[in-house]
Amino acid sequence: MTKSINRPHLSQQLKTAIESHGLPVYLIAEGSGVQPAALNRFLSDDPAKHRDIRLEITVEKLAAYFGMEFTQPTKRPTAREAAVSPAAGAIGERIHKARERMGLGQPEAARLAGIAHETWCRAETGSREPSISTLRKIAGALGVGVRDLMPE
Repeated sequence: MTKSINRPHLSQQLKTAIESHGLPVYLIAEGSGVQPAALNRFLSDDPAKHRDIRLEITVEKLAAYFGMEFTQPTKRPTAREAAVSPAAGAIGERIHKARERMGLGQPEAARLAGIAHETWCRAETGSREPSISTLRKIAGALGVGVRDLMPE
């Protein structure tokens, strides 16, 4: 049975598994394909000793030997990404489609709306929810109503 463990916790889990098996280091090294010296350095609590081994390969081999697999940690959103509402993405998508229908590039559309190109980009990509006044300017430049840009 394979146990899935997040990478930051894998090293500690492996150390616990090695200790609980009660096998000599040389037998674990032989079975896993890890050099005994590398295994001893891995088991060491001295972080300086971890620098001189190929830790990733050692961890992967040991994880396979003990029937563990690691998962990549999920990317946590940045504070800015977390603060953006889902509506911003929907508004941005509608702005993008309307701009493309008009055959305009972002710089040209921003100039027509009388806003900075960066402001237009943030609104269109959904990285920032535009203010109502910015949304009015964008809608005017695209020849649509503000309501047409709002999510349903």
